[in-house]
Amino acid sequence: MGTLDDKGKKLFFKPLESYLCLWNTSPPVYKDKIKKVEASKALSMRFGLTIEDMKKLMHSLRTSMVREVKRTKDSDNYVSKRKFFIN
Repeated sequence: MGTLDDKGKKLFFKPLESYLCLWNTSPPVYKDKIKKVEASKALSMRFGLTIEDMKKLMHSLRTSMVREVKRTKDSDNYVSKRKFFIN
């Protein structure tokens, strides 16, 4: 099972931006399964991860982000302790 350290996770975000089909639910390309498979293969190969490990990483990062956004909205003085969260 491949994993990324904190530096690798930070490096993961920049190329992920170019693969809208993996994270942005607004454009029609998000529903294109072929594009998603191609993007997943390309991104996982770039970081030496299996596609399954990459999906787990993205799910974990997305879940953490949603949780942190909710906490910041619920409390005016909440300060995140997460390394990758920028408010």
